[in-house]
Parts: sequence; structure tokens; C-alpha cells
Amino acid sequence: MRAILTCCVLTAVSVSATTLDDIRVHSVQSDVFEYKFTSVVSSRTPVTLAFNHTSGDTVFARVGERVGRYALTRFDTQDNGETIAVLQGVDGKRYTLAMGCPLPQPGQVVCLTSLENGGWIYTRPGETFQLGGSSVTVQLGETNQVSLLSGTRTLRAAALTEPEKAQLQSLWAARKREAEAAAQVAHEKAAAARKQQRVDSMLANASVPRPEARRRTYPSGTTRGRPRQSGMNVGTEYRYPIEYDIVPVTYTCGKTGQRVTRPVTVPTRFTTRSVSFNVNIR
Repeated sequence: MRAILTCCVLTAVSVSATTLDDIRVHSVQSDVFEYKFTSVVSSRTPVTLAFNHTSGDTVFARVGERVGRYALTRFDTQDNGETIAVLQGVDGKRYTLAMGCPLPQPGQVVCLTSLENGGWIYTRPGETFQLGGSSVTVQLGETNQVSLLSGTRTLRAAALTEPEKAQLQSLWAARKREAEAAAQVAHEKAAAARKQQRVDSMLANASVPRPEARRRTYPSGTTRGRPRQSGMNVGTEYRYPIEYDIVPVTYTCGKTGQRVTRPVTVPTRFTTRSVSFNVNIR
């Protein structure tokens, strides 16, 4: 069962560029239902569920919506804690899927892989797939021997050897790193675009004064006639005191509450001067 799940994940890789002689048998396993209930994406009502197809595609659906050629008719949690989803076909047949578990089906499936490009083919005995423009039919013998029929040619497909497995594992790992790097670059570009969009929005809504609006303007004018002088008196400056009075001041001491009288010097007369300025008009 584990081998089948591995095949399902990698079926997105094309095998169209390979030849019949490059095909190897990865595994022959018991058949499973084409959809697997994998997770609850959102628990908000209506609940959103995720289903993985054997082709590698993921479908998100709510109760009442379509999952491929099936309708999602029910989502529930059983008394034993098991979470299930029910899919119904156009013929009325229902398939109860437990979350995280593939649903066994009668028959067998064959998982083929290409040594040329690491692509996958997920098929059943008697089914036909396209390879390099030719139709290839899969046959399965009594001892799980896989035969490939293409036109008048019949090829007994060999199982993967250990060196071939190591070669494919290295190819798949490199392809995974490339996909992760591309996803990281796409994520960084999207984040930079969102940041630039916020900056552009702020600048578009900001009120920036024009350079000429920041200049200060002062009144100007021209006087005509004979030169003359004009003065303006500002006021009187009190520079320092020159006479004082001694005044008794009585207050209450905060610590003892006793009233105390002491002399205080108060200025009564100051030295002053007039402050003014002159303007010469020419």
C-alpha cells in the first residue's frame, strides 16, 4: 500500500519522452479507491475537506460539492473518533473514506516508472496508456509478471534493481530541491510585490507639498523721497533694584506647627532704561 501512495505523489512527472525499454516495474499492489480523504482544511462551517487523487492532484470540497466525478454527500466523526467522508458516484454507489486511510478496492494496480526521466505510470491490468505516441496495454500474469503490449511487440517489464532505485532516488531528490527552490523564489517575489504595493498605496494617498509651496514669501515694497529716520519704542527694562524695604512675614512651621515671623527684603525701586530701535529709510 505504501508503494502505491508513493506512486500517486509522483505521477505529475511526464513519461512521454521515454521509450518502452526504459520502463521498469516499481510495484504491484492491491487496488485502492482513486481518492483518499487526507485532511480537514477548515473547520469553519461549512467544513472544507481535502482529497488526493491517484494522479497527484488535490481537490478541496465542502458537503454538496463535486470531487471529480463524485459528490461529497457526508462528513462526520464516528463514536470511535474516526473522521469519515462519503463520496457518491453517478450510479448511486457510495464510498466511505476514513481520513488518512486509502480505501481498498477489488483487483490490483501496477506502478511503472521510467529510467529516462523518473516519471510514473499508475495503471491497472487491461488498461491502456500513451507512450511516445503509441498505445501500450498492461497485462498481469499469475505471478505478478507485468507485460507491455505495443502494436505487435510484447515486452516483459523488468523490476527495478537496487542500482536503478538509487539512480531514481537521486533524480527525485534533485527534482524536489528544484521545486522547493522555485517555490521559495516565488514566495519571496510575491512578498516583495506585496510590500511594494503597500508603499505605492501610501505614496498615492500621501499629500506631498510642491517645492514652491514650501518657500516663504515676505512683503516687499519701494519707498521714494528724501532719506529719513524712524524710531520705535519697545518698552522699559528693569535692570536691577536700588532701594529695599524690610517687611515682616509670618508663616507656620510644617514640622512643629509653630507660627514664626521673619523679616523679608522686598525691592521698591529699580534702575531702568528705555528700549527702542531706529529704522533708516533711504
